[in-house]
Amino acid sequence: MLLAGYMPEPSFLVSKEPRHLFAVQDFCGKMQELNAKPKVHIAYYREAYVPHDDNSARLTMDRAVRSEPDLSGSLTTKMNRPSLIWGKDIVLELKFTNRFPDWFRDLVRAFNLMQCGAAKYVDGVALQGEHTLGPAAANFQFDPAWAGSGNGDSHPARREPASNPGHHQPTVR
Repeated sequence: MLLAGYMPEPSFLVSKEPRHLFAVQDFCGKMQELNAKPKVHIAYYREAYVPHDDNSARLTMDRAVRSEPDLSGSLTTKMNRPSLIWGKDIVLELKFTNRFPDWFRDLVRAFNLMQCGAAKYVDGVALQGEHTLGPAAANFQFDPAWAGSGNGDSHPARREPASNPGHHQPTVR
């Protein structure tokens, strides 16, 4: 209903807090103002770790980050012919609330991790090609030959180092 451009009734929301209703209304207004529509389905496998006694830190690893054109906006987990956005790379995300935990620092040093961005949706759209996702793409038929092999080769900035092709170094995002 929301993705079709309809404002949900307050009774449809799980939360009854006014600020949550306002956030949904604000989202709907921006979506209508921009004439924003669903374009790409993004999916990945997430593994998450948090301390057992508080929420001061969170480590997540996203694997097999993939995308495929989807102009329908249907809420499904099924994908027909997805392309891997970054090949076998693992997106490692370190989140903390107050200070950078010592064990995060140790992890970054031990694995020689580098900080960089990982915009799943933006890179997924770029991989598919913006021209395939416009209004004329409603009848788009995905051609895997066009998008590369699906192993990440179509994203040259993320290729594995030639010196050690079997090694996959996680990247801090």
